[in-house]
Amino acid sequence: MASLASVTQPAGTAYVLCFSDDAPNIGPHPISRADLEEAFNQRSGWKIAVVEPDTIQTTFIETGIPAWFATITRL
Repeated sequence: MASLASVTQPAGTAYVLCFSDDAPNIGPHPISRADLEEAFNQRSGWKIAVVEPDTIQTTFIETGIPAWFATITRL
């Protein structure tokens, strides 16, 4: 989050695609929606506009891996 803040200007939008914990333990560092919302909250200088379920396409799993796609604004 700190690294992302260093390259995102205030009022700028960041798009985050991360592995979801709704999948078998396949992807690196899967996180829960609650953890994502806790990391990017007003106390840390962010506001989440939307978090949607998504899929990360891979070459080793035909159906892809569950993910979260978040649109986040830096305050």
